[in-house]
Amino acid sequence: MIDFWFTSPSLVTSCYCTFLFIIIITMGYRSSVNLRIPVKNRNVFVFFVFLFVITCSLDGDFYHYQQMVKNYNFLPGASNHGEPIYKYIIGLIDRNYLLFRIIVWGGALMLYKKTLKNLGLNVNHTLFVMFALYILVFSYARASLAMAVYFWGLSICITSKTNSYIGIAIICCSYCFHHSIIIAIAITPVIFIKINKKILILSLIVIPLLFLLLKGTIQQIMFDGTILNNEEVQGKLELYSNREISAVNWKGMIYEFSGYLTFFLPFLLCINTLYLKKNNYIPIYIQILLKITFALILISVMFLFLDIQGKVFFYRILYMTFIPLSIITYYIYSSGYIKKKTFCRIINIGIIAQLYRLFYSIYLYM
Repeated sequence: MIDFWFTSPSLVTSCYCTFLFIIIITMGYRSSVNLRIPVKNRNVFVFFVFLFVITCSLDGDFYHYQQMVKNYNFLPGASNHGEPIYKYIIGLIDRNYLLFRIIVWGGALMLYKKTLKNLGLNVNHTLFVMFALYILVFSYARASLAMAVYFWGLSICITSKTNSYIGIAIICCSYCFHHSIIIAIAITPVIFIKINKKILILSLIVIPLLFLLLKGTIQQIMFDGTILNNEEVQGKLELYSNREISAVNWKGMIYEFSGYLTFFLPFLLCINTLYLKKNNYIPIYIQILLKITFALILISVMFLFLDIQGKVFFYRILYMTFIPLSIITYYIYSSGYIKKKTFCRIINIGIIAQLYRLFYSIYLYM
């Protein structure tokens, strides 16, 4: 059966990812920025995005998962990377890595589409926002599937009172695909808290204080491997250590800063637009998504006050916000809350940040 034949990144794989990224941006930019222009070839655009997430072989994570699939040990009691559910997926596909990526990352993309449809959003326009800002985050880890399952379940709870129990069950099931999503599941009750300007400011004061008081307990949980298994913790710590070394020079610093900027700028824009400017009407689903985003970003930033283990959790939790952020960013533009110029700046920053990462990978293999 057809499968990926290469087992390590190279100049060819970096050029391929960069070229495909530019093609997709070119396809979707005009109609997504000018909402009055009808979207042409909707299915073609979605197919190319699907192709990108399946074949994005830019960095080491693509190949780490390839090794996980190819070398998976099905013997009872064997130590394997990943949650138990992947044992059944890998067994079903007979260790075919292409099929694995189609199921995991392709499945995550399809669930993202279902979430958009449940919320009544324009699929292509919102998908373009996600692609322009976060596609390299979406493509890099299997946690994307857990995030997609979680927000799909949440969208069912939001849009269907009669099926809310199904949505809750789906939210809980997201834990099976990546254990770190337990943090999002745990903070889900924040959707019942009324948010306004005063509450936002109070949260920024009270929650960090609680975090500092519980700092010792939190660190114990992290070392205990409750959220991530010990093997994965060590792998991520090693990865972050390598990132810190690479970030010493100016190229590495830009690489890190540009990635985080695509999360914090849209978030601050959304908070300012929807709450600080006191807009009269905010749909329930946007309020819920923004509450969860706010809670996750606040928690992720607080982990920066811990040692290197905390920094692993910082970007892991931060990355959980890319689905709601793409939705809210599209909403505030399509609803006329921000001007086209502001929206274009956000999108362009995302594109430039991702192009920098893509060209940086080319530079590394030249």
